[in-house]
Amino acid sequence: MPESSPASVNYRSGVIAKLRYMLQLAALVAQREGVGRLRQLREIIWLYSTRRLGPLLYYEQRLWRLELSMAQKQRFLNEAQYRRKIHALNPPLYQKLSQHKLVEKALFQTLGVPSAQFIAYMHPSEGSDGRLQPLTNVSELTALCTILKHDELCFKLAEGWGGSHFVAAALRCQSGVPQLRRLHSDEPWVSVAEFFENYLQPQFAQGLVIERYLEQHPQLSAINASSVNTLRIWVLQRETQIKVVGALLRCGRRGQVVDNASQGGILAKVDIESGRLGAAKSASIFPEYFSHHPDSGTKIEGMVLPYWRDCLKLAGDALRVFPNASFCGLDMAITEYGPVVVELNLEPDRISARNFEAPLADLLTW
Repeated sequence: MPESSPASVNYRSGVIAKLRYMLQLAALVAQREGVGRLRQLREIIWLYSTRRLGPLLYYEQRLWRLELSMAQKQRFLNEAQYRRKIHALNPPLYQKLSQHKLVEKALFQTLGVPSAQFIAYMHPSEGSDGRLQPLTNVSELTALCTILKHDELCFKLAEGWGGSHFVAAALRCQSGVPQLRRLHSDEPWVSVAEFFENYLQPQFAQGLVIERYLEQHPQLSAINASSVNTLRIWVLQRETQIKVVGALLRCGRRGQVVDNASQGGILAKVDIESGRLGAAKSASIFPEYFSHHPDSGTKIEGMVLPYWRDCLKLAGDALRVFPNASFCGLDMAITEYGPVVVELNLEPDRISARNFEAPLADLLTW
């Protein structure tokens, strides 16, 4: 009998790999949760025949849970159903506005939504340093760093997600020559050209948004200092009314500069009324729970987040001013001076909704 979660597969995996994965998960659910394999099979067949909710979704959304009635299980959504619901809430023609970070940043800054300070956009042909000066090659990046002199920067894919290829860097000038190294590392300082070649060049053609690195609130830094630990907040809008339907705090692990679960981060559900954190957990199907951060030892469970009422207001304001959007998943950081929006997602990862402990159809209906 397997004792730990098997390596996951995705919807593009082969039939044999999916079948093996599901058999392993069925054995684990029977062993750990006391839900027999025959019951699991009956539920899978019923959910697929009535709602087209397949076996992978059954396990990734933990639909075996005994506390869920069959009526509740039938209100979960598969990928196609989720996308149709999203398109009804957020017209597809407008979704591109949030998919490109440069466009999103311009919109937020124009309308006064607090966000990380924009510095420049680097691209082989379209790059600009914010003063209409080109930023299309390493020489121009070196010139920009010479102007900035001493700073902490982050480089983000213009159309990236999940923290992919995020690079945070410390900048200094020695005798007028700029040098970079990865933030929170003991690596040697190197020239801008060498840093670009090592960490930025593979993504350069896709475009890189450069922002000033956010300094998070000391309370959140105490949890994990190497990453900016951010909130993921799901928000609905109906006419002029705003409703927050779920919130999580994502925490990075020691030495990681991102807090994404896909990069090993852990997460804690936030009580919407009080801003109080529940126990943190890993993002696996069979999560491991933590009352304290496993690296820093800081207590997470029971912590009340600073500026929580401001976070809720900012979440509503950011969605309210975004054109033709009625739903979003917001990534938000909390600084010493209040919350700032990191990113707005008009089609957030639906799997993360399992942490809100409610069917997707309920979360997206008002």
